[in-house]
Amino acid sequence: MNWRRGVFRLWIAATTLWILVMIATTLGPAIIGSNPEFNVLLTATSVPEASAARLKINSDTGEILYRDEASNELKPARIAVNPQTRELIVFDGEQWVAIKTQGPGLTRLIDKAVRDNFNRENQKRISYLKGQLLSMNFWSLLLGPPAALGILIWLTSWIVAGFHLRQSN
Repeated sequence: MNWRRGVFRLWIAATTLWILVMIATTLGPAIIGSNPEFNVLLTATSVPEASAARLKINSDTGEILYRDEASNELKPARIAVNPQTRELIVFDGEQWVAIKTQGPGLTRLIDKAVRDNFNRENQKRISYLKGQLLSMNFWSLLLGPPAALGILIWLTSWIVAGFHLRQSN
């Protein structure tokens, strides 16, 4: 029985398992997208429907304007899109309201908002991954324990080998 070969194989297996677990726990959420930081979605459960009096919607161009109470002029409305349901929600100066109107301009507006949100999420993921991969903390946690264990095993085997009697010819 070769103890050195067996302990070396045990160290290789433990190191591989350690590296896989560290990568899965550190980088996995950014790759898979299960980290809440990357899944910020607007959920509109109790959004009232828009009233035509406060909003002016051009469904052909996708332009949505609201009437400002203070200046009594039309201004571009802030919009939000739920990427899962593709529901268009607009701020009419007082509250967020759902838009049920359909049209090619609004469809383009929704598509652009979903695409921009997807691109923003990907940019966040990429910058998070770059930050993790370039940090010394990540690499020291990834390689430090296996290296320390390997050195400890090597020192132990070196000490044990010193106690073996050598046979003389």
